[in-house]
Amino acid sequence: MHVDNGTKGCELSHRRTWEYLAGQASEYSIVLEDDAQPVEGFHTQLEQALAVAPTPIISLYLGTSYPMHWQQRIQLAKSNANAANASWLLSDTLLHAVGVAVRTDLIPAMLDGAPHGMPFDEAVTLWAKVEGHQVGYCWPSLVDHEDSPSVIAKRPDDTERIQPRKAWWCHTRQEWTDRSVNL
Repeated sequence: MHVDNGTKGCELSHRRTWEYLAGQASEYSIVLEDDAQPVEGFHTQLEQALAVAPTPIISLYLGTSYPMHWQQRIQLAKSNANAANASWLLSDTLLHAVGVAVRTDLIPAMLDGAPHGMPFDEAVTLWAKVEGHQVGYCWPSLVDHEDSPSVIAKRPDDTERIQPRKAWWCHTRQEWTDRSVNL
């Protein structure tokens, strides 16, 4: 666990946590932000999902409201996923950092390639695109986002956070498969 007393900020906190995890002996490493709310039976669900994960980067959360310009695509993809009984939505973009799993062997390259000075999800997206890595979103999400007032009133793009920050669908699955649809 990495704790920030408010002096490091989100990006540096993520980097420090991933740096620590890079030295671990596990196939995947997982970072959950302090406002992530895991589903009941999280560890079992996570193990089952990662065993069939179609991508090396896994988002455990897909949220409503933000980013706003993605919401129509997400609505279409969730309909397609439900129709296909898909466990995954695939994208070239990491939209959130609420809960993320990355193959541990890729963490050093991710830290070297993800630019500094920007939100960590955006930095990981730039690195993943350069390296040709896709992001798999668990469907349903395995963590929700505590929808309490944000400590960041405005983002760098000057947008206020006034819409709900919740998962589209946060639940468990009887069976995780590698079936996927594009986001």
